[in-house]
Parts: sequence; structure tokens; C-alpha cells
Amino acid sequence: MISKKGGCSTLGTAQESGAGRGLALCKELIGLIKGYLSLESETGKGTTVLRQTPATSSIPVIMITGGDEQEFREKAFYLGAEDFMLKPFREEEVALRARKFIW
Repeated sequence: MISKKGGCSTLGTAQESGAGRGLALCKELIGLIKGYLSLESETGKGTTVLRQTPATSSIPVIMITGGDEQEFREKAFYLGAEDFMLKPFREEEVALRARKFIW
């Protein structure tokens, strides 16, 4: 659940908490490049995110999720993710992983 005033979050599938800013940031960034973002959630199973950004299809995706089962990893890579991280995560680690796609 996202609030435009700063973010709020419900517990994730693995009962992890979050700041609630990730989805709001994704939505804002995809909107800036005229893309499309779709979410499908199922209680107890998590959320599937579909992004369509034709002008930026070459931008790598790093999947960040609370689910660490092999099924989550396989689905992430099957859907085109270049990397996979578990929640909770440190911003520094995301930056290090993203760097390998930039340089």
C-alpha cells in the first residue's frame, strides 16, 4: 500500500517490513519515460510486476523480493531479471550490483 505523502508499507510475503518507497519510486520513474507498470498481488504468494518500457528495454532489472525459494529466483530470471536480491537489503549493496550494469 503506497501513500503519495511519503510511503507506507504492509508486511511482505515473508513478513518482512519495508519503508514503502520502492513501488512509488518505480511508478514515478516509469511514468517519466512514458512506460507502463502493472501489479498483480495474491495473498501469501507475493506480487508479480510487469513493466513495459519500449524506449528503455535495454535497461537491466534487479529483482528485489522477500521470497528466497528457488521458484522465485527461477521466475525472476525467466521473466528477464539480470540479478536477484533478498529483502531486507542495504542500499550500498544495490548500488554495487547496479554498477556492474553501468560500467
